[in-house]
Amino acid sequence: MRLKMSLIENIEELMNRHNQRGEARNQVADVTIVFKNTSQIVDILKHRGDALQNGDKIKRAKLDKKLNKYIKANRDTLREPMQAFITCETRVGYQRLLKNNMIKLYGSSKFVR
Repeated sequence: MRLKMSLIENIEELMNRHNQRGEARNQVADVTIVFKNTSQIVDILKHRGDALQNGDKIKRAKLDKKLNKYIKANRDTLREPMQAFITCETRVGYQRLLKNNMIKLYGSSKFVR
């Protein structure tokens, strides 16, 4: 959550850097951050959901163990941000953001394009 809030603050600062006096402030409506190696977790959770829906407690327990094992083995890479999807509240803010080709994610060597 701190990463998301910090990213929003940095993006809004970029969008409003050249505001004229009295001009409305441009704001970010939402940011969705995608982390590395999450597709495997989503796949496991999808199968776990099927097991829950079917009432298969044994399969669910096996998938819980598989999920926990995967998270423990990949803890460091699961925290690495890979992409951010940014939604701006106004078209002006969006256009200003497009002028900044790359935005560095807070605390990361990665950039948002």
